[in-house]
Amino acid sequence: MRYQSPTGLDRDQIRELVARIEQITNTPGRPTGRPPALDLRRSVQLTLLLLRHNLPQTLAADLFGVSQATVSRVFCRIAPLLGQGICLHTPLIP
Repeated sequence: MRYQSPTGLDRDQIRELVARIEQITNTPGRPTGRPPALDLRRSVQLTLLLLRHNLPQTLAADLFGVSQATVSRVFCRIAPLLGQGICLHTPLIP
């Protein structure tokens, strides 16, 4: 996505939010099992899109090339982490 309208955040803001979520979910060792259908960055974009526009999950699934069930799982996993990631932000006071 080239512009911030779909998610409300620009590329750098999404990158920073993904980095914060990676810090929160940092688990040692190699990942096991099946690789996720969407990487963390795409999962964050999907969740932001759903929160901003209240799209049906079936439409979001078509846009991201995954199933509706995957959209539901991603949303339930990422939405709480967004709140935690935003709480890590400390704005600069001039």
